[in-house]
Amino acid sequence: MKRLVSIILIACSIFLMLLTKSIAMTFAPGPTERTVLYFSHFSLTPVGYGNPLPMLSLLFSVVALVLNIISTRKNIHSLIVTNIVLSIICLAFSWIVFSSFTVWSLVIMILQAISLFTFIVTSRSYQP
Repeated sequence: MKRLVSIILIACSIFLMLLTKSIAMTFAPGPTERTVLYFSHFSLTPVGYGNPLPMLSLLFSVVALVLNIISTRKNIHSLIVTNIVLSIICLAFSWIVFSSFTVWSLVIMILQAISLFTFIVTSRSYQP
């Protein structure tokens, strides 16, 4: 029951990845004009343009959610923490390398960070 908060937060971050346009991509149709288009994490357009990090972040989040739901053993907890941390790192690198920062991606990262914190706190007191 204590891990339910972490599960809900990860699920909310995946839900936001699905619904929001949380990846910004800048295109330059001409030498003086720039166009910014926004995509979901589930869109393959950023991957096609060479930005696989949001898709990897989504993949790590889904794996962390599934492992968090089915985990009954203590040795899986480090794998869940690793997946959440990798998801956060992929989002941050996507911001730095591809300038894809949006407010929604910040909200997603904050939800994942809170989920990581709650998972670590509850897993210390969790006895299978």
